[in-house]
Amino acid sequence: MKNFEPNRAFNTEVAATLGIYQAILIQQIRYWQEKSTHEIDGRKWIYNTY
Repeated sequence: MKNFEPNRAFNTEVAATLGIYQAILIQQIRYWQEKSTHEIDGRKWIYNTY
């Protein structure tokens, strides 16, 4: 079996600095921001419930 890097849903550098849960939250916000079609004054925004 070849060596491989496990899949992660967060940036490891952010996790090392801020913590794993914070890194996951930031990644989720970035994901939804990239998918967003909402724009005001040229800036994308998102809204989600818990």
